[in-house]
Amino acid sequence: MSAVVNGSDPRVQIFSSTKYEIMQLLKKGAGTDLESLSKKLGVSQMAVYKHLRELEKDGLVEHVARKNGVGRPRMFFKPTPKSAGVYPTDYVRISLMVLEYIEDRLGMQGLDDVARRIQDRAVGKYLGRVGDGSLYQRAKKLASIRDDHGFFGEARATDKGTVELVHHNCPIACFALKYPALCEQERVMIQKVLDAKVERVISDPSGIEPCKFVITSMK
Repeated sequence: MSAVVNGSDPRVQIFSSTKYEIMQLLKKGAGTDLESLSKKLGVSQMAVYKHLRELEKDGLVEHVARKNGVGRPRMFFKPTPKSAGVYPTDYVRISLMVLEYIEDRLGMQGLDDVARRIQDRAVGKYLGRVGDGSLYQRAKKLASIRDDHGFFGEARATDKGTVELVHHNCPIACFALKYPALCEQERVMIQKVLDAKVERVISDPSGIEPCKFVITSMK
C-alpha cells in the first residue's frame, strides 16, 4: 500500500507517495515534463502521466504544450495555486492564532521581539549543523536542513561568485501576508548563520512563487 501524506488543506489531504513526490518535483521546478519526471522517479512515463492526469483532474496541476522543433509538442506541467494545500503546513492555523494573541497583548513591538528571539534560537541551532566549508557548501547544507521544516530549499552557485538560496515552499509565507516583518527576520537569520551579506530579491507572501535570497561573502 502506498504511503499517505497529509497536507494543510483537507480537500487535498491524501496522496500516494508517488503523487506526493511528483508534487515535490513540480514545486521545485525539477522535471516539468514526462521524460524528466519519469527518470527522476524511476517509473514509466505512462505511470507518471496517469498520476498527472489525476492531479490535473483535482485541480492541483496544469499543463502547457510547447513546440520544440519537428514532432509532437511536449507537455510541461506545473502546480496550481490550489496545490499550496498539498504541502505539510498543519501548524498554520494554530500558529497564526498565537501570533494574533501576542499582537493583542504586546503590540507589534512585542511581536517583533518574539520573532527575533525565535530567529536567535534558530541561529544557535543551525550554526553547529551547517559547519565549515565554502559559502555555497554552507548554504546548501542549510537548505538541506530546512527541508525538514517544509522549505524545499535549494542553493545555487552563480557565475558572479554569489549564492542564491531559494525557498520553493516557504512556510512563513502564510504569516507574511499579515506580518511582513517575519520575512526580514528570516533574512537576518540566514545572514547570521552563513556569516555573509544576504539580500531578499524575491518575496511572495501568497506562497505561489518561490522566495529567493542572494548571498555574498563578506570575506
